[in-house]
Amino acid sequence: MHYRLTKLKFIPEYYDQLFRTMDNQKVEMMAIPGVRWIDSIQISKDELMVFAQYEKKEQAEAALPKVAELLGNIKQFLASPPERVNGDVVWTSRS
Repeated sequence: MHYRLTKLKFIPEYYDQLFRTMDNQKVEMMAIPGVRWIDSIQISKDELMVFAQYEKKEQAEAALPKVAELLGNIKQFLASPPERVNGDVVWTSRS
């Protein structure tokens, strides 16, 4: 498994519009080859951390143009460019 974590700093006044746009893109997000799931958590009043699980690193890398396109659709709600990190699973608590 491979994960991409994306930190989004958003403009709080646009919270509802941000999530409405993300909801409208859900089908496109889940159609990206290799995506198993995408979750986000709110880590401060104006920041989200988005977790995306891919089957393979190569699929995550191949998805970058589509991910950039989808992030472009929410850029007006963001206070700064997204910060991304990614990596393979090295340990899990799951059996």
